[in-house]
Amino acid sequence: MINKIYLKNFKCFIDESFGLAELNILCGLNSGGKSTLIQSLLLIAQSRQFLPSIRRLNLKGDYYDFGTARDVLNNFSEEDVIEISMSDEHGDYSIVADYNSSNNTFRIPFERAEGSYVAPKRNAARFKLKYISANRTGPVTTQNNSETLNVTPYGDNVIDIIAKNLDTSIPKTLCHPRASSEKLEDQLSAWLGEISPGVEISVDTFRDLGVSAARFSTKTGELSTESHRPTNVGFGLFYILPILVTVLTSRPGDLLIIENPEAHLHPRGQAAIGRLICLAAFGGRQVIVETHSDHVVNALRLLIKEGTLSPESTNLLYFESTSESLYIKRSVVKVEINRSGKILNWPDSFMDQWDNDSMRLI
Repeated sequence: MINKIYLKNFKCFIDESFGLAELNILCGLNSGGKSTLIQSLLLIAQSRQFLPSIRRLNLKGDYYDFGTARDVLNNFSEEDVIEISMSDEHGDYSIVADYNSSNNTFRIPFERAEGSYVAPKRNAARFKLKYISANRTGPVTTQNNSETLNVTPYGDNVIDIIAKNLDTSIPKTLCHPRASSEKLEDQLSAWLGEISPGVEISVDTFRDLGVSAARFSTKTGELSTESHRPTNVGFGLFYILPILVTVLTSRPGDLLIIENPEAHLHPRGQAAIGRLICLAAFGGRQVIVETHSDHVVNALRLLIKEGTLSPESTNLLYFESTSESLYIKRSVVKVEINRSGKILNWPDSFMDQWDNDSMRLI
């Protein structure tokens, strides 16, 4: 498990350290640095295959397109160097890369290569990353079959992954209490029912055509509607599928990074999905979630109050920006939660918009 990350001159952070726990929820104002923290891990993950032999950072990879090196180097940095360091149970690991203005790239000098993150003789925090982007694919009826075993960051193969895992048993800690079985298909329908009561999903594979197709139906008692294409039901039902499938099929040792799970969901659905994501931090997984949803945060607080999660295993970080004389400073506040689920230090602008608007309406 990654327990600490240090960023120097990386995007919006000049010099910042972050403590991590099993479950980490990142919230705060837009452009406060939440995505930057996530992207530091994405950059390492998509650069590992190049280091240390080629000694360069892969700015355009499977997880994220960073643009050019100039886009990554902090605008106010006093030296043309970035550093991403982290600690886990195996030790401390760093990437220190020099900015080359002549070709707008980052290079890791030879003398640093052996100490780089993926030096060949070291077990350098080989986390198993499963990342779901905020920029997910919208509803489609079919998706091509592939050899891929995990949902892509954009969810453009989620129907195929469901088809491959219909009978996969889901860990009991993630099972919905009202699902008819522990199989993925039944678990998906149960969790989707928290978003829209009675909704069920079915997936078929057409091998001759090389595609898999999804359909949704609604069941009430003994009555059931005809099945419908994803394009003819609520947008959120399909949009949440990449997150549901990734969480439910995750295994110990996985690092789950999920952006904006609340998108296109009713508050009740946000609370239910927030609870499921928080539960995923059980059993050796590490979870990082970026969210603007009060309901996701409250799902964490309720699980702590119930005794399901402990304050020590969770990490709620609030990102904020302040204007300094020469630059915009980003800072991070750890929001403390006690065992009753109460917040002990309430940062300015943290989950207060409802109260602010209510006061104006009195």
